[in-house]
Amino acid sequence: SATTTATTTPPVIPPVVNPPSNGGGGGGGGGGSSLGGGHRRDISNLLATTSGQVLGAVSCSYLRDYLRRDWNNDPLEVLKLQSFLNVFEGEKLSYTTVFDEPTFQAVSRFQNKYFNDILEPWGHTAPTGFVYILTKKKINEIYCNTIYTLTPEQKQEIAAFRAFLMSLRNNG
Repeated sequence: SATTTATTTPPVIPPVVNPPSNGGGGGGGGGGSSLGGGHRRDISNLLATTSGQVLGAVSCSYLRDYLRRDWNNDPLEVLKLQSFLNVFEGEKLSYTTVFDEPTFQAVSRFQNKYFNDILEPWGHTAPTGFVYILTKKKINEIYCNTIYTLTPEQKQEIAAFRAFLMSLRNNG
């Protein structure tokens, strides 16, 4: 029998139902069974709208986690990253749920494209491929079409790292 691999749309994620009004219980995540069934559709809109319902938030939220090639990443978050890069950046990533080398390269291209917003504040001169504070912020801003502000702790972490990098450069 022939094997078919989807390369344009990620697997279906079950819709998230609002929690009961008694305040008990939360929405569960999709398990391995969500990959079966043969039904596939684009999940990019579903993911942003349902996360706000689960949290009771009015703001848009897309990526929730920091992601890196050598970490044990949440597979759904990696799918969302790969979907974002394909839809918004024209990448042609396979939906692997794994932060693989092609995903790393696509994140690096994204970081270079938005160098002044993502890399320059840290003092980086080249992409890191690491979806951290400013990369995640930029992805969420593009997806949600809004501007997010950094927390004082995030601003301090970025400033401290930039100062560290500059001191290294200045001292050879």
